[in-house]
Amino acid sequence: MASVFWLGGGCGSGKTTIARVLTRRLDLRIYPVDGYTYAHLERSRNGSFPLNQASAAMTPEQRWSRSPAELADWFAAVAAERLELILHDLRDLGPGPTVVAEGPQLLPDLVAPHMQSTGHGLWLLPTPEFGQRGVARRPQLTGSAEAVRRRQERDVLLTELNRQQAGRHGLATVEVSGTHSLDDTIDMVAARLQQVPGGLVRAANGRERQQIRQAENAVVVRQLLGWWADAGPDRMPDAPPFPFSCECQNLGCEQTVTMTVTEYQRRSAGGPVT
Repeated sequence: MASVFWLGGGCGSGKTTIARVLTRRLDLRIYPVDGYTYAHLERSRNGSFPLNQASAAMTPEQRWSRSPAELADWFAAVAAERLELILHDLRDLGPGPTVVAEGPQLLPDLVAPHMQSTGHGLWLLPTPEFGQRGVARRPQLTGSAEAVRRRQERDVLLTELNRQQAGRHGLATVEVSGTHSLDDTIDMVAARLQQVPGGLVRAANGRERQQIRQAENAVVVRQLLGWWADAGPDRMPDAPPFPFSCECQNLGCEQTVTMTVTEYQRRSAGGPVT
């Protein structure tokens, strides 16, 4: 795990947005844990992943029917069980540019034993208000007002869990309240990345940069197709759109190309999507 920088923290803190911007800017690789949700569900069907299997079998109503404290405990337990799959994926990426692994599942207690050093990670801790705004901006298919409230309270508990665990392991944290702009927060995380012990490994040339972005987009396609199929035509009649990373060979390119997953598939069949 020497080539991994871990970006964890509370839900709605901006981890995914920040990781995507910086991996494009610095020509690094990205491993978004939430982008592997359906891949992990498929792999966990056969094996000793009882919590993941139970979670997959729940309806949305069942999933959010418990108390916030129970939901937080369940999330942490499922994340612990899922760690085996995450580590397997990261090893499969092989040698190459630094990987920014990001996701709320990367709790410090789980990640610390696999970190190259305490400087190889950062945990973003949103205030309740900031986290709620971040989650509210995401596409939502269903959810009663009560389910939303329980999720919000669960997220507050998970942020506090991250804070306590990071302190126990001497890991860096940053409070995210919205007092700083997104660009300022991205620059702050960039500074942390550029100070990683041993230095960052970046894409060596434009061709490697292109391969990294194509692999990143392939993960997005798989996840979006799984989400679309899971939602069904009644809840999601059209293919979901996404800001896919530009697949050009220009080092440091931060551009995205927003289109539906089916449009991306059509265009990518003819070559790199730029």
